[in-house]
Amino acid sequence: ENNKTPFEYITDYRIEKSLELLSKNKYSVSEIAGMTGFSDSAHFIKVFRKKLGITPGKYKSKLVTKM
Repeated sequence: ENNKTPFEYITDYRIEKSLELLSKNKYSVSEIAGMTGFSDSAHFIKVFRKKLGITPGKYKSKLVTKM
């Protein structure tokens, strides 16, 4: 129906949740990786960069500079 495999759907959901957590600027990248179900922060960073073209740390720092 949405042209995604169940794995892709879950991964996209996790990334969306991580964006919400990053925007709160309350948690570290490692904490967010664990909170969104990634096995470790390296895997989270790899998946995040593949999906969005930027690392979570850079994404977070861009948000902070906009505030």
